[in-house]
Formats: sequence, structure tokens, C-alpha cells
Amino acid sequence: MANTITYGPGIINIVPDGITDYDSKTDFPGGLKVVGIKFFASASTDILALRDGKAAGEIMTKFTGTGKDVTPHGRWCFPYLKAADCTFGTAVNAMIMIEYI
Repeated sequence: MANTITYGPGIINIVPDGITDYDSKTDFPGGLKVVGIKFFASASTDILALRDGKAAGEIMTKFTGTGKDVTPHGRWCFPYLKAADCTFGTAVNAMIMIEYI
């Protein structure tokens, strides 16, 4: 199985499979100006950690359970989802939304 990723104007939706990493550089080689990250957990104990640039990059945001992180003026970065950093009760019931301008 693989992550299910959909793109819309200014938004990336990721439904994780729990084992596959996501590297935004594949589709956005120049980076993204991220203004918000929303995490819809499958359980209150779910953990999401989103890194910048690569699997060993700095953690940009981290949630336990459903949460939202907003950067009003945006931040240029390369969102990277390292599956090993995350814990999902039922991965396919979780969703990560990355909002960008």
C-alpha cells in the first residue's frame, strides 16, 4: 500500500499508510510556502511529526491527537513525512493537510 495524496489549489492532503515516507520535493522541487498544517488523527494517541527537507531534517511540527499549526506569513520549506516518526491507530483513518501559498 502507499500514501494517498491529493492536490488542490493551495493544499496537499495526505492519507498515510503508516509505512511510506512522503517527500514534497518530488512534486515541489522549489519548496513550498507553508501557511498551515492540520492533522486529523485516527485516535487521540496518534502522533504526527513533520520534518523539513529530509528524513533527518528538523521537526517543523509535532502533534499528539488532532491539531493545527498556523504560520500567518508562511514558511518556505520542504515538508517531509517520515513514517517511522509517526504512530497512527488506523493510518488510513488519519489525514494530514498542508496548506501553502
